[in-house]
Amino acid sequence: MTKTQRKELDKIITDGPAKAGFSGACWRSPMIQSLIYEMFGVFYSVHCISQLLKNMGFSYQKAKFVADHKDPEKRKKWLKEKWPEIFRLAQEKNAYVLFGDEASFPQWGSLTYTWAQKGQQPVVKNLWKP
Repeated sequence: MTKTQRKELDKIITDGPAKAGFSGACWRSPMIQSLIYEMFGVFYSVHCISQLLKNMGFSYQKAKFVADHKDPEKRKKWLKEKWPEIFRLAQEKNAYVLFGDEASFPQWGSLTYTWAQKGQQPVVKNLWKP
């Protein structure tokens, strides 16, 4: 592969497999092998794909799922505005504030490994909505 092709591949891998037309959210070496062959007409064995990616500064790491429905700004606003109001009302009425906990299993499956730049844990947004 040429230097220009490697730069293009770097961007594609960084953008994620969904943007490249794959159905998964994590890169696998055979996916990248197929992508390189289709885009650049260059064939590498799966083992060579791993070496190529390592030489380009990538490593195979465990992805971190982030629930995209959890908005940190909304949470801060709730803690700043709603929680004090709830607490104040409970004190006025001499009431208790009870918190219920739930046990649930994630709907998005288990975490997996993917290719990403060394030192940067890949983040996969979970699109599941409660």
